[in-house]
Amino acid sequence: MEPRGLPRLLMHLANLLVILFVMLPIVAVVLGSLQSEKTLQGESRRVIPSEWTLDNFTVILTQGQQKGRIFEQATYLPDNIKSFYRAFANSLIVALGVTLLTVGFGALSAYTVARLKLRWALWLMQANVVARFLPAIVILVPFFANIPADLEDAARIDGCTHFQAFRQIILPLSAPGLAACAVIMFIISWHELLIPLILNSRPEFMTLPVIVASLVGDVHVFFNLLMAICLLSLLPTVILVALLQRYVVEGLSAGAVKG
Repeated sequence: MEPRGLPRLLMHLANLLVILFVMLPIVAVVLGSLQSEKTLQGESRRVIPSEWTLDNFTVILTQGQQKGRIFEQATYLPDNIKSFYRAFANSLIVALGVTLLTVGFGALSAYTVARLKLRWALWLMQANVVARFLPAIVILVPFFANIPADLEDAARIDGCTHFQAFRQIILPLSAPGLAACAVIMFIISWHELLIPLILNSRPEFMTLPVIVASLVGDVHVFFNLLMAICLLSLLPTVILVALLQRYVVEGLSAGAVKG
């Protein structure tokens, strides 16, 4: 039964507050990326800036070759912005590799847990809080567990091995869960900072989060460039979620209900 009257109004108000809480930082980053550093620091109390510019994006996308009007007299620009496209490619390689490996091995592990029905695994599935934070195994186990074993038995009778039944029967039926896991793992690995920062010290292997972190110097912080490159690095994940939104919502909701 859907809530009506005051409960319904309070629910919409709560949804609106959550949306504002999520969107306000993004709006601030968008406004900051469209300003010069002088305007950003001099008009910090103004909501709508008096001057707009795309020079921040021009500097990043041209890797410093075109400075634009606001950087004409700049004596120093961070060298790492010259590696934007290489860092973008590195992030893409890392994110795709981590996603494929995690979803692949996670699917095999989840299938084993679902079919063997281990006691500790069943207890884990009852822990709803844990289920929200373990994307691969915990999301996929409910999908695998709710697929009738008779389908696999029929495939085995037709001559399929366990792995062939898993690949030809289980995986296609679990496509929403796999898509949800893939999107979550891609987002996590795409924005990962600590591990690439620790494992890599060579500029040619830097990822985008490392490039973003390098804009925070000991003496000066390039806030406007920082915000612009944050928006550019956010685009792939936004596009991915937009394209696979239906599968992500279906996978997460179905996994939560079935679990």
